[in-house]
Amino acid sequence: MRRFVLVMTLIIVTLGMLGVAFRVHRVEADGTIYIRADGSVDPSTAQIYRDGDVYAFTDNIYDEIVVERSNVVIDGNGNVLEGNGSGRGFSVHGINNVTAKNVVVKDFAIGVYLNSSSGNVISGNSIMANTEHGVYLDGSSNNTIFGNDLENNFKGIELLDSGENTVSGNNITAEAVYNDYGIKLKYCSGNTVSGNNIKNNDEAVYLANSSNNIVSGNNIENNYYSTILTNSSNNIISENNMTNNDEGVRLMFSSSNTVSGNNITVSNNNGVWLFHSSNNTIFGNNIIDCRLDGICLSGSSSNIFSGNTIKCNGENGILMFVFCVDNRFYHNNLVNNTQQVCIQTSGYANFWDNGVEGNYWSDYNGLDLVYDGIGDAPYIIDEYNIDNNPLMGVFSDFNITSECHVQTICSSSISNFQFNGTAISFDVTGENGTAGFCRICIPKALMDKTYVILVNGTMVAHIPLPCSNNTHTYLYFNYTHSTQEVIIIPEFPSLIIMSLLMAIILLTVCVYTISCYAKMTKKRKVRIYG
Repeated sequence: MRRFVLVMTLIIVTLGMLGVAFRVHRVEADGTIYIRADGSVDPSTAQIYRDGDVYAFTDNIYDEIVVERSNVVIDGNGNVLEGNGSGRGFSVHGINNVTAKNVVVKDFAIGVYLNSSSGNVISGNSIMANTEHGVYLDGSSNNTIFGNDLENNFKGIELLDSGENTVSGNNITAEAVYNDYGIKLKYCSGNTVSGNNIKNNDEAVYLANSSNNIVSGNNIENNYYSTILTNSSNNIISENNMTNNDEGVRLMFSSSNTVSGNNITVSNNNGVWLFHSSNNTIFGNNIIDCRLDGICLSGSSSNIFSGNTIKCNGENGILMFVFCVDNRFYHNNLVNNTQQVCIQTSGYANFWDNGVEGNYWSDYNGLDLVYDGIGDAPYIIDEYNIDNNPLMGVFSDFNITSECHVQTICSSSISNFQFNGTAISFDVTGENGTAGFCRICIPKALMDKTYVILVNGTMVAHIPLPCSNNTHTYLYFNYTHSTQEVIIIPEFPSLIIMSLLMAIILLTVCVYTISCYAKMTKKRKVRIYG
């Protein structure tokens, strides 16, 4: 009997607990929530409080929200907008100037959807675990997607047939598995993608059939492809940090793009790969420690590669497959690659200098007996590919203004480079006691004088080089290493100094003459009236 009572008591308690559990449920609205054109919230029982044009969540919401009114702000106040794996969290069609912020948008097919809409702002949201897209813009322009955290969406942000949007400051990541892509632009132009952190995606940034876009200042890490362009032109990929991706930048059937100032390091395959792409400019990039090739070209021609540091890449600094012709390489630093250049199919000629200066090759053993910073013997890759003007030191380009660059070829490491409006200064460092040299190119628009060069305060001789012209002055000087401070200042021409000296002498004579005359006059006055 006691056992029966105990069992019944346990059953009653358990049922009571289940009843409590079943009574704890999500606060749900009745179907899709609309913010109507007249400003009303439909249904009125939805967990949204209206204050003028500001609509604030008062609790979590488990339905889609369709915005039919322009010029409104939707503030989630940190609450959740959650679906069941389908539908759209926020849907905006033909509506402008809507701001959606501070919402956790999760478990929809598309987290935020803008169609034919402009001037909208999507900022400060957490957009996660959506089965298709985190944010999707279709035919929409002049929108801003800023400062959002996008996690574990199948596709992060996609722009289709859209222009002049800004996508910046977003964190786009996946955890255990790769997303399909972080940011995709298709049939888009005039967009800016900047300052985003993009991690663990199949393709971090993907441009397809898109032109005149800017991808700049992003941190792109642990993706399969860092940035890929296909059938795209006139885009700028600049100043991005691309680390630990399987591949850095890939251009496929794309032309007239610029890839500049990027740090592309520790790629598992290639740093930059051009596949049947032409007339692109690749300059000023650091392409370092890629497992395969720093730069790979396949069927690509008439591209320009300049000012890149291509260093310590596992197989080749530069690899060329079939039909790579008329590409131009100059001012690149090829340092300690397993093989500097590999051309797999012979008979295709490329240019390896700009007519005056070529590239720096860490394995070049030639001499410079004329002291101009250029090797006396060519660097030969094969009979069709020869650098006739190999550099004796590492090339550097220092951006003083947007129009004035100072360039150096130097056997030393250069640091603390600056221009104070009058003088150029920098430090050079090398192994103590060894000889160092610097060849410097100074724009005459920056400094158009004869020069004095000081190394640790001591004037050193320099050689004006014959390649100087109407726009640039080239100087060569050498020194003995430790760490030395170099200062280059304009020298007053001797004619000006002589003229100043004569003026000072003449002024002195005049002052002395006037003084003597005054004394004589004073003495005469004393004799007359004394």
